[in-house]
Amino acid sequence: MAGVAHQSSCLGSGPDYLQRGLDGLILGLQATAGNLAGAISPVVAGAILMRTGSFDGVFYLIVALLVVSAVIWNLFATGEKVIN
Repeated sequence: MAGVAHQSSCLGSGPDYLQRGLDGLILGLQATAGNLAGAISPVVAGAILMRTGSFDGVFYLIVALLVVSAVIWNLFATGEKVIN
């Protein structure tokens, strides 16, 4: 769920600054990750809802995934060109 939100927010910006030969590969990997997250998240949310009987666990999971995603982004994202 959080993967979909994070992936869609940076879908168009990521491949532009990388080596020109890798644009399609990077964009394809991002789209695949987003589609997998979109396919798996309803199953996970349904399992949490059935087990707990409340949407609270689903929202806590989303918050945790967004926090982890933000930490990883801030650790590894730079404004410098990574690949020549």
